[in-house]
Amino acid sequence: MPAIQQHGIARRTPRPLRIPWRGGRDPAELRADVDALRTALTHLTDQVNQMEDRIVRRLNELVLSGTLAQRPAAGVADRIYQATDQAAGSRMSFDTGTAWQAP
Repeated sequence: MPAIQQHGIARRTPRPLRIPWRGGRDPAELRADVDALRTALTHLTDQVNQMEDRIVRRLNELVLSGTLAQRPAAGVADRIYQATDQAAGSRMSFDTGTAWQAP
């Protein structure tokens, strides 16, 4: 039996927040700390949004639907196709990389 080949999304973890705390009690220092925190959180939010965009793009490549006539040729392993014009129980097919197969 061939080894299982993994496909899908590479996991990337956002880098830890590095916030240049001043740590003082002076109002100006506190404002600077709040601004530094805001900047760090904005950066983290941007990283998470980029990761989400990659996930959504990958899912859109792997999960397809349409009529059976619209189904693309097999050749990209791990895709799933939902034929919207077929009877229940025969709608789903999986791309093995060489052919579409029913579950």
